[in-house]
Amino acid sequence: MKRFLALFLLTFPMMALPVLGVTASDSRSATAGTKQRVDRSSALVELSGAPVATYEKTRPAKGKKIDFSSNGVKSHRAQLAALRNDFKRVAPAERSAGSGHQRV
Repeated sequence: MKRFLALFLLTFPMMALPVLGVTASDSRSATAGTKQRVDRSSALVELSGAPVATYEKTRPAKGKKIDFSSNGVKSHRAQLAALRNDFKRVAPAERSAGSGHQRV
């Protein structure tokens, strides 16, 4: 049992580092003073349109559910989809420009 506990205590920190986003190559490059690479495979995007549940024209009454068949909800969802699709269309150019967080 003591061997298992000792092995666990020695290996757990090494197993947790990749989960936390720290790898051996990260720490070596930071200590060597070299320029670190930036992962551009994903981006944080915050759309400027209000969600259907909080938009004043589509917000349901307290205790009620959203009526997805109503024209107002359909229209607002279409507007949100258009914003999202516009971002998807211009996102590759923005990613190459180097921005990581945007409000669209």
